[in-house]
Amino acid sequence: MDINGTCIVDGCDNPVRVLSRGLCGKHYSRYQRHGDPTMGRTDDGAPLAFLTSLLETQEKSCIPWPYGKNPRGNGVVYFEGAMTAAGRAMCILAHGRPPVDKPESAHNCGLGHEGCVNPNHVYWASKAENYSDRVTHGVSQRGIRHGQAKLTEAEVIEIRKLCSAGQSRSSVAVKFGVARQTVNSIVWRHIWDWVA
Repeated sequence: MDINGTCIVDGCDNPVRVLSRGLCGKHYSRYQRHGDPTMGRTDDGAPLAFLTSLLETQEKSCIPWPYGKNPRGNGVVYFEGAMTAAGRAMCILAHGRPPVDKPESAHNCGLGHEGCVNPNHVYWASKAENYSDRVTHGVSQRGIRHGQAKLTEAEVIEIRKLCSAGQSRSSVAVKFGVARQTVNSIVWRHIWDWVA
């Protein structure tokens, strides 16, 4: 690493990399990403302070998370020594620790995946309740929404019709390009059980 003085950003004493406009590696990276070497940094504690400020809100609509998000788009916050989902952190702040039988934070608005952190929208739920809630709000990753789905609901209905009409499951599997066990699982309703 070639060093040529210290970073030109006020308060930064990190060494400058050659050909980086007088900036250290951290500030040069921010300059490249945001066009300003001082952008892209949230003050320590600001995200948690934001959550805490909402605890007494009477707001009825969703309150979006304005800070960092994980690759799936869910808000994250440094909470109790670890990176935590913002909705879960809000649920702990607003409703206390999760009960043993309801360990998952859920959203009655159905927009937890979009970063809603309204304390009036979060509650503790069992795994089954949380999944049911996602299905109700149309945000579950089942059926054709699943990244590895090979069939549509119409094809699943057709598979069940063909098998109930006596066609062999092996021939049905070949016709739809799936394994025979997949056809069995569809017929036995081990998968795609919500499709009529």
